[in-house]
Amino acid sequence: MRPCHARRAARLLATTHKPSNPHFPHPSLAPTHPPAQVMYDVLLFFVDRLFVGRAIERFWFLETVARMPYFSYVTCLHLYETLGWWRTAELRKIHFAEVCKCGS
Repeated sequence: MRPCHARRAARLLATTHKPSNPHFPHPSLAPTHPPAQVMYDVLLFFVDRLFVGRAIERFWFLETVARMPYFSYVTCLHLYETLGWWRTAELRKIHFAEVCKCGS
């Protein structure tokens, strides 16, 4: 790399990677709760040994694990809606108001 390109790259990096919060210079450096970190480390320990040489399968497994909190949230939300515990009257009013606006 030519010196002018190296200087330009250094200047670009210096301007684009300024920390927005002085306490946590980068989002990936934010502190993690110890129980969550232990679960993550244990999971990756076994995943790395189970999926040796199978990157796509490893990716799909980790994606499934990452989606579990969302799936459980949506499941509970559907249960609450089915049992009538989740703002059904408000949601129906909003839904019908939106339908009436679209139909006219």
